[in-house]
Amino acid sequence: MVGELALAFVDTISMILRDADGRPDEEVIDEYWANHISRNDSIIVDVCQGQYKSTLVCPVCEKISVTFNSFMYLSLPLQSTTTRTMSVTVFSCDGSAVPTTVTVTVPNQGCCRDLIQALSISCSLKNSEKVFLVEIWNHLIHRFLEDPLMSLSSIKDDDHLSAYKIPKSMKNTKFLLLIHRRQELSTHRVG
Repeated sequence: MVGELALAFVDTISMILRDADGRPDEEVIDEYWANHISRNDSIIVDVCQGQYKSTLVCPVCEKISVTFNSFMYLSLPLQSTTTRTMSVTVFSCDGSAVPTTVTVTVPNQGCCRDLIQALSISCSLKNSEKVFLVEIWNHLIHRFLEDPLMSLSSIKDDDHLSAYKIPKSMKNTKFLLLIHRRQELSTHRVG
């Protein structure tokens, strides 16, 4: 029994190590498949298995090794999503509309320009308007998203974004960031 197992093992190894040696693929495929069937003769092999060609090139001597390997199934990566949705609260600076939350779809590897373009379409911006994006944290403007080439990957899904519809042409206009905070008085007296 041990001798038969060793013989089968040596036969399998010699078949695996045998190369195409320049022979036509059809001839080598038939040889590999016949040897595979001789070791694995079943209806499952007949119906569910196949072969794929594996070509390796040695980086040192440039020898090419071609083998045909049997398979029952192949693992293929699932396509990752190429888009993501982002929700933005849109404010009208002239007070003509109540703030609304808009959800837009943008490329995963997109930039702020893609988000601004999607918001512009979704909000039906006029030709005289543009969108000014900010990130909100702790009810305050945390950062201005002014760089149109900034990657959207730097914005997490749970980050709160706001956009302000402002006029495009505002010559010599400065933005003034107002911060309103309530001062809490201490109830402890010293003295």
